[in-house]
Amino acid sequence: MALQVFITLSYEQKERSVIGANNYVEYYKSKNPGDNEAKFSINAYEFLSNMMFEEYQQKVKVKKETLGGLI
Repeated sequence: MALQVFITLSYEQKERSVIGANNYVEYYKSKNPGDNEAKFSINAYEFLSNMMFEEYQQKVKVKKETLGGLI
């Protein structure tokens, strides 16, 4: 289903979704270092259909001393 949503995006949205996905994966891994199975909190379909990738156009920094603390 995620692929079907991706196909309907404009070229610019596709580029932004790839940037957002990469930034989200980096953010998730830094927030959840013990998750070796990569059980992301957002599934691909929701990420694309709700255009959540727009929220991850910039890299999100996580404070190391607090769990999930954002800068």
